[in-house]
Amino acid sequence: MPTKKDDYLLQSLLQGDEKGIAEIYKQVFPKVVSFILKNKGQYEDAEDIFHKVLIQLTTRTKVQDFKLTTSFDGYINK
Repeated sequence: MPTKKDDYLLQSLLQGDEKGIAEIYKQVFPKVVSFILKNKGQYEDAEDIFHKVLIQLTTRTKVQDFKLTTSFDGYINK
């Protein structure tokens, strides 16, 4: 179930809010890096994948009637 913080993170991403985007990186990126490295990927792979996920999430939200139904962290890590 999304919280107010999850909504804040999504809106920060959509609006280009640097403080909120920094929070996304602080909260989620280390988990993505850990997953990629455990699966024999490189740090650069994690960066590329994370950026693509953020772009895809932004695009989906702008194009579709997208609604976050889980935590922001959970959505990115599925």
